[in-house]
Amino acid sequence: MNKRQFTIIGLVSLFSLAIPSESPAQMIRFIALWEVAGDNATLDEWYRQTHSQEVLERTGPWLTRYWAYRSHRLGSNADRYNVTRYRVTEMWYPSLDARLEAAENMGVLSPAPSSQEEPRDKTLISRIFVPANPTERFVKFIPPRRERPYFRWLMVMRFPDSVSTEEADAWYTNVHAPELAKMPGVLRFVSHKAVSSPALNQSWTRYSELWFDSYDDWKSAFLDSTLNFTKPAWGGMFPFADIISAFTADRPDMDFLEMKRRIP
Repeated sequence: MNKRQFTIIGLVSLFSLAIPSESPAQMIRFIALWEVAGDNATLDEWYRQTHSQEVLERTGPWLTRYWAYRSHRLGSNADRYNVTRYRVTEMWYPSLDARLEAAENMGVLSPAPSSQEEPRDKTLISRIFVPANPTERFVKFIPPRRERPYFRWLMVMRFPDSVSTEEADAWYTNVHAPELAKMPGVLRFVSHKAVSSPALNQSWTRYSELWFDSYDDWKSAFLDSTLNFTKPAWGGMFPFADIISAFTADRPDMDFLEMKRRIP
């Protein structure tokens, strides 16, 4: 090796030490399950023409996806799963920093329409921030795209305050989820731990999705059957946690970044 080669190699080595390598930022996904009192057609007009446009005007530059799904309006026999029946919103950000920057521009948004018969204080929005990719894939299969939508059970959850995060996660991932994955009709089952950041003020700790071929398959497994799951140390009845549920198709009916709307 001559002196010139030695000098070049030395400079390259020094340069690589001077610039620390950075891991890529984690993309995050904001999910909101909506229960809003009122007529869905009126609400959708407000959601499409007012709410979504305000959000886009203020935070659009930071978004990579902005989708909305119409929730299926299941009967009262599903109420045991604390079901919301209006919409599910998904907003994707390239990083946590991008979300925090966008939040600085959000401000106060126009409220949903209401009436004396259907006051706005009945509005329930359950929010959670999770990594874009699942933290656990209990049934990894991704069903092929098809004309008829799949049936998705979405849920946000939190465990009793007396239970540590480590104990809850260990029971859910090692005991409960494997049993859920074996339920008849489950095509796909993924879960996401909530993003851990004091800046997000998270009130829910986990988000999970279970996919089925149809409502009938879900109903057969979770309404018409006797459920025998291993109980956690803290006891209770299935789902052994505080949950909010929604049921949707696998594809959004509104895509606000692409300005597409379709009726599923």
